[in-house]
Amino acid sequence: MEEASGLRVAEVSSQLIVFFREPARVRLAYLHGERDIPDGDVVLKLALGRFPQAWHRHLSGFDREELVEAARSFVRQVCLWERATHYQLLCANPDAPPAAIRENYRLLMALLHPDRQEPGAAAWPTDCAQRVNEGYSVLSDATAR
Repeated sequence: MEEASGLRVAEVSSQLIVFFREPARVRLAYLHGERDIPDGDVVLKLALGRFPQAWHRHLSGFDREELVEAARSFVRQVCLWERATHYQLLCANPDAPPAAIRENYRLLMALLHPDRQEPGAAAWPTDCAQRVNEGYSVLSDATAR
């Protein structure tokens, strides 16, 4: 299972680096749902700079700072764009199980929390926490979903 998880992390990392280096080429495909959102828990953990020990050997070919910046850029440009769906907001695909939605919500709120911002880092949009809360409210309700 760890191997599969590591391969998933490496694949998501590759997608994020491509997005970061060539956003004009791939951003619209994510925004318009033509390309699936990468595994949200991986994207959000990378954006938070969380590199679990099991991931280290699978991420050895990546520059960690660039990977964190790539994940944050993806969150800003895809998850938090002004017309994002609730699924995009929570970095989830429509078939995501409730537990994944809840985990992505928790990670995203940790990323956006003002007390966790690095000095000099660009501020997150002012209304994003409210939008994320609204999206989670809808997606955590099976009937509203």
